[in-house]
Amino acid sequence: MCLGEWGELGQVVGFYSIVLFLLSIIFFFLKENVFRSWVKFSKYYLPVAFILILFTIASPQSGGWANSTFDSELASWWSAGLFALISMGIIVWKSWRLRRQKV
Repeated sequence: MCLGEWGELGQVVGFYSIVLFLLSIIFFFLKENVFRSWVKFSKYYLPVAFILILFTIASPQSGGWANSTFDSELASWWSAGLFALISMGIIVWKSWRLRRQKV
């Protein structure tokens, strides 16, 4: 399916919108310290992931800079999945440490 550059950009926005929506539901029930720890992580991760995805969009068809199968869709899936996984790890770790300090 040929979506062009705007279709690929829409995929990136869509993937991260879903992940951020699910994380916002989780953060609603957590302490502010957990949220602040996550913000420290995300303010560095998101720009790096965005630049990686831009490089794959700007590169020639079926290429990217890593290998012949690494395109912007795959970069979007991997970066959004990794973002969700690391975010959940931060949430669990920080929540556990805060609960342990209070006991």
